[in-house]
Amino acid sequence: MNKELVVYTSKSCSFCAQMKKQLIQAEIDYTERDTQEYADEWEVVKTMTAVPVFPTLMVGDEYLIPNRDFQNVKQGIQMVKKYMAETYIKADTEKLTRELLKTINASINIVAQRMGTLQNKVNKLETTLNNLIVEEPKEVTNEGS
Repeated sequence: MNKELVVYTSKSCSFCAQMKKQLIQAEIDYTERDTQEYADEWEVVKTMTAVPVFPTLMVGDEYLIPNRDFQNVKQGIQMVKKYMAETYIKADTEKLTRELLKTINASINIVAQRMGTLQNKVNKLETTLNNLIVEEPKEVTNEGS
């Protein structure tokens, strides 16, 4: 592992504490940057990632962010190891961007299709319910007899 790992943290972040503990147990060296102390640097990170979440990990020049790149500490450690490995080859940025955009576009199309299917089901349900609703008969009164 030849790349530097920087961990952006907040003092009140329990996930940060868990991540740091696991990094130590995994014998992964890192530099901690408390976002209060390194506010200017954190502003750059927030601008680059558009996701101000703790702990944000930076391996070399790549960011790893909870709920975007990993879901828990164990996955975070696995990602760090992957990105820090000498065998890791960073993808060409232009190609990667193009492929990610195609993947996002396909995902949006799948979601749109599923929403259309759901809308059709809701419309059928609404029609069925409307057909089942029967107006209550009006009560006949004998006024004037």
